[in-house]
Amino acid sequence: MAKGRLVIRLLKGVGLVAILAFLFVPGYIKIQELKERDRKLSDRVDELRKENEKLSGELERLQNDPVYIEYIARKEMGLVREGEVIYKLIPTEEKK
Repeated sequence: MAKGRLVIRLLKGVGLVAILAFLFVPGYIKIQELKERDRKLSDRVDELRKENEKLSGELERLQNDPVYIEYIARKEMGLVREGEVIYKLIPTEEKK
C-alpha cells in the first residue's frame, strides 16, 4: 500500500512539473526572443547615433567651413576656379 501511495505522489509531482513547464516555458522563450530583439535594436540605435553625429559634423562644416565647401564642390561636383585648366590623364594599356 505504501508503494502505491509513493507512485501516486511521484505521478502527481511529475504531472505538476509538466503543467508548470507547459505554462511557463513558452513565456520564457518569448522573453528570450524579446531580449535578443531589444539587444539588436539597441545596437541599431547606437549605429544611428554615430551616423547622426557624423552627419551633424558634416552639416556644420558645410555651413561654416569655406575650404571644406570648396573641397566638396571640386571633388563631387567637378567644379573648378575661373582660369584653371583641368588635365585628365588617360592610362595607357601596358604591352606584354
